Amino acid sequence: MKKSRYSDSQILAIIKQAESGVPIPELCREHGMSGASFKVIQHRGAIISRKLVDGLFKSG
Repeated sequence: MKKSRYSDSQILAIIKQAESGVPIPELCREHGMSGASFKVIQHRGAIISRKLVDGLFKSG
């Protein structure tokens, strides 16, 4: 399996920037990715968030 270029924390930070209103093309330039890669990152971010939430409910 190919190693991801971005860590989980980086993915969540990029998504948080997008949600705060930074234009997607600007984010892509800043992080050196294409628009298609951003969509993949959004999907991975949703999976990471779901795992974090599931972990919080299971542990406590």
